[in-house]
Amino acid sequence: MIRKWELRFGTGSKLILVLPRKDSSALSQKEWENMFVDFLDDYKFIVVDFPEKLMQERKVSSLNIDDFDWSVGFMADELSTLIESLGKVYCTLGISLGGMILQKYYFNSKSIIPTILISTMSEQNAKLKAVFNSWGLLANKSGLVAFKYALMPWIVNQDHLPIKMDVPDGGDEFSRIKEVISIKSVLSHDSTEGDTTLTRAAIIYGEKSPLINKSEVDSFGNHFKNITFYSVQNSGMRVLEENKSASIRFITEFLESSSGVVNEKN
Repeated sequence: MIRKWELRFGTGSKLILVLPRKDSSALSQKEWENMFVDFLDDYKFIVVDFPEKLMQERKVSSLNIDDFDWSVGFMADELSTLIESLGKVYCTLGISLGGMILQKYYFNSKSIIPTILISTMSEQNAKLKAVFNSWGLLANKSGLVAFKYALMPWIVNQDHLPIKMDVPDGGDEFSRIKEVISIKSVLSHDSTEGDTTLTRAAIIYGEKSPLINKSEVDSFGNHFKNITFYSVQNSGMRVLEENKSASIRFITEFLESSSGVVNEKN
């Protein structure tokens, strides 16, 4: 089966560019269309998975991972080239790792395209460093099954703990390597020195996420000056799955109040 790194859907005239969360799996057309089904008549979407794209282009194996740059900064440069080629983008949306890549893009480019950042961090703290380092070790040394067991308690609604899990799918070697690479990218991210006063940003996070909560998102105020925070009630990290109605309602309000701009830079 051919793994896709880009999806396109929607029949509207306004383009939303989406960078997904880190995920060892390939993009699923059905999953992403269902996620944004409320917007398909008014907007068109392009979803780009940069870790997947770079792995395929570089023909990566476990033997040559360290030969390449997997940093958020490198992926942001790739994103900049893509956005310039697209011409007009109404809004960008980044989830988890996708949101980190977008931050770096905005700090480097001074773009004024509105952005929505979901369940992502701006600055590393001790908790985040410890969690992602642990995940990286498990994915690298113990495989995807061990990693997925360690992942679940951090991404669910904390009220659902402790959780019972069936044995997760172990996946293939490509998927395992993708997870290792994606965690490397996350650990490379820190927005401490970055800022932009130009773009309008919405920061969305799950009220009951054990990993990305108010203490993690408050630091966005140091880097984005025109910013709105939204805490999705009764949700863990995956807000678009756990409380889709509230998440979509807020995103709709943000999109309807955005001007949608050509890729202008100061």
